[in-house]
Amino acid sequence: MKKIALALALIIFLGVARAQETISGTHTYTYTPESSLRIEELEDGRLSVNVERGKNLVFTYEFSKKDNPAIADDEYIMHIIFEVPLGGTSFRYEAKDIKIVLMKGCFCSDRGYHRIVSGYVSGEKTCKGWKVKWQLETKTVPESEGNNWKSETKKPVSFIRPKAIKQKRKSK
Repeated sequence: MKKIALALALIIFLGVARAQETISGTHTYTYTPESSLRIEELEDGRLSVNVERGKNLVFTYEFSKKDNPAIADDEYIMHIIFEVPLGGTSFRYEAKDIKIVLMKGCFCSDRGYHRIVSGYVSGEKTCKGWKVKWQLETKTVPESEGNNWKSETKKPVSFIRPKAIKQKRKSK
């Protein structure tokens, strides 16, 4: 009986360790001033999303999951991209009132861009960039019972301006 209990505990421990391993990855938070988020709906219902030159401020959060070479097609990238008016030192917007999208890059049925229509984003300008917080929700497959997606920051996260963009803009 003790051997069975020990084996069960070991299996549970390994399962928890594996679950924690699958969520490790890299988080990147950047913003681009004088930009615009262009969202177009294609004929097949998918979205096309591009960040272009414009008069607003575009924020991009990227999560990139570490690749496990022993598992095929386990790569995963997620972006949250949103646009707010340029100027001011703080903002708070309901998701339905701004351009905001989720992008899932994975070997999964709900990959691609999805509009986020529920929740909010808020931000405050700092000397190093922006502190941003959000609570967002959407359905990545509207006709499905599942595929609800939620994301919430427990505390504000720091968005910085990428160095490549600073250098590029300085040279003009």
